[in-house]
Amino acid sequence: MRSLGAHDARGQGRGSAGVAKATRSALRRLERACSACALCSMHHRLVVHLVWTTRDRLPSINRVRAQYLWEHLPIIVRQERGRLLELGIVTTHLHMLVRLHPTTQLPRLLQRMKGGSAYGINGAAAIGQTHLRWAKGYSVTSVSPRAMPSVSTYVHHQHLRHPEEAIAGWSNDPVASATPAASSATGSITLSVPSRLPPRCRSGSHSG
Repeated sequence: MRSLGAHDARGQGRGSAGVAKATRSALRRLERACSACALCSMHHRLVVHLVWTTRDRLPSINRVRAQYLWEHLPIIVRQERGRLLELGIVTTHLHMLVRLHPTTQLPRLLQRMKGGSAYGINGAAAIGQTHLRWAKGYSVTSVSPRAMPSVSTYVHHQHLRHPEEAIAGWSNDPVASATPAASSATGSITLSVPSRLPPRCRSGSHSG
């Protein structure tokens, strides 16, 4: 049997190193795939209670504006991989119960909901009509599964908790019955909420 020369030994060494490198690469790909599968199958229930107000708590949310918020906020939440579970609106502020995806970026979601809704509503405002302006910041509180029913009721009944701030002609129907951007009532706002906002509409604040 012929003994291996130096050239043959170097060739076999390079071949073994190549196989080992390919094996390590395949193992890394397998680990990443397994990790992704495990993350996809993991259970998550991230629910938050959000609140924000009009600037100076002015009563600037009327029936038409409430209808716009009721139709368009669920769209924005879905675009950010969340789900709007309940919404309560009065003339000076609103409450939301939202289920988030682990990848949802809360500051971006609030930026789009606040900036996008003001942008859409004010873009359709009649000449001389007071514009909708939100106060800076927002309140966010995590909600446990056990507390969800009571918090949902609390959010939905804001017009009963604040009767002096209830919106005239606004029924505050459950948000689950919303038909996004489909209102045909006289004077309703049908502008879509933009996914990108002008710089003046952006807000990264998260203070109470």
